Amino acid sequence: MKNTSKFQNVVIATIVGWLVLFVFLPNLMIIRHQLFDPRRCQLRQTGLHAG
Repeated sequence: MKNTSKFQNVVIATIVGWLVLFVFLPNLMIIRHQLFDPRRCQLRQTGLHAG
């Protein structure tokens, strides 16, 4: 029974790792790019809002 539990933990860790690598991190990169785009920051400072 202990081997099955270890196998389940490995499978769950693998799935979570793939989700983090291919879903969570790319989404964070997109959000970061949208929020910290230099052109948008410059527009915010001048008082002009794009979109």
